[in-house]
Amino acid sequence: WGGYPYDDLMMGLDYLIGKHAFIDAGRMVALGASYGGYMVNWINAQSRRFRALVSHDGMFSVPHFWYSTEELWFPEHDFGGVPYDPMARPRYEQFNPERFAANFSTPTLFIHGANDFRLTFDQSLAPFTLLRRKGIPARLVYFPDENHWTSRTSNSIKWYTEVFRWISTFTNTTLPYSLD
Repeated sequence: WGGYPYDDLMMGLDYLIGKHAFIDAGRMVALGASYGGYMVNWINAQSRRFRALVSHDGMFSVPHFWYSTEELWFPEHDFGGVPYDPMARPRYEQFNPERFAANFSTPTLFIHGANDFRLTFDQSLAPFTLLRRKGIPARLVYFPDENHWTSRTSNSIKWYTEVFRWISTFTNTTLPYSLD
């Protein structure tokens, strides 16, 4: 989960930075949703490369995911059982961002839909609370009428506005238009 995929992302990023002079490695932001949101939380636990992060419906606690999801097949398959099984528990913990909470230090925007039963709201609330308690900038955007996706037009506009504002704030980028 966090091993080879994370390594591939970082190696791919290193390659692109080395190949393209227009990439400013000092102003990078990473964004992800669902598994990508998990990866953003894993990045926050493992890396200081990014100025800011955006996690949409991401996973923070891998063991808790099993207890709170409507989709049990994936964790049982990917982690070799249930989290209360002593044989499977180490696999749940191996790439668990929560296990590395002390390392979280990158400003992060969390976005979550109330009706997401795959990754429940607490998976965004927990790392948001963690960063705020540590004095690190964090923002939580909560959509009470969305699920795992942001599908309503007005919410989609709000989603993009929040994301662009977050990115521009932490990269010192002036957007070519007003978000207000």
